[in-house]
Amino acid sequence: MNEFVVTISGKRREVRVLSPQTLSLDGQVYAYELISIDSSNYILRIDDKFFHISYHKKKNGEFLVTVDSETYDVLIQTSLQEKAAKLIEHKTAGSRKIDIIAPMPGMLLKIKKGKGERIRQGESIMILEAMKMENDIKSPKEGVILDIHVQESKAVEKGELLFSLE
Repeated sequence: MNEFVVTISGKRREVRVLSPQTLSLDGQVYAYELISIDSSNYILRIDDKFFHISYHKKKNGEFLVTVDSETYDVLIQTSLQEKAAKLIEHKTAGSRKIDIIAPMPGMLLKIKKGKGERIRQGESIMILEAMKMENDIKSPKEGVILDIHVQESKAVEKGELLFSLE
């Protein structure tokens, strides 16, 4: 089952894909079908209602989505990504040096940035594989990487220090 947190113009919604034909939106189950017109246009059927949807990807899970003639700012995250972002946000509030810890146990597949590199907020720093899914560990703010505390192809535990930045 795929679980997502979709924030539409500031309003948080929980979406669970239960099967290829059913989904749960905030606990309410619906029949659905998504028909691709082209790479960014779709027809969405929910129960017996049809909607024309188009989107433009902005950055890091952020989209500008038009449903019929209404346009919305949308942020799409897996439930795990939302938990990790909240954990990082909580750990980094109020300090200049930030220590980023592993939000879950897993295998560190790739380190994309190195010590001393300047990074942007939301930029991918490393890839952590957990439960057969690749999770992007992103920077919570702009800064410079002070140190990388882990190695590629090594297991990490939940709460283990991954990297520090300032």
